[in-house]
Amino acid sequence: MKIKKEHYAYIKEQMLANSKAPLLQNYIAAGLSEKRWRWDWCYATPGLSRWICYNIYSYANDDHIDTVLKLITRGE
Repeated sequence: MKIKKEHYAYIKEQMLANSKAPLLQNYIAAGLSEKRWRWDWCYATPGLSRWICYNIYSYANDDHIDTVLKLITRGE
């Protein structure tokens, strides 16, 4: 994983604290992907997109972020 451990921990903390996280079953029922769900959850977390832009994109890309989002959404 290319994302720094402390950055992973921050993203995880913020996403899990988001009480308005979308439900996966709603995405599946609508024919949308798990990838879309996890990215929408990330975007729905207040301030997280901006934080990622300032702290992650200087050394990682969307593929690396998606790896982190997969781990978080799988409970890892």
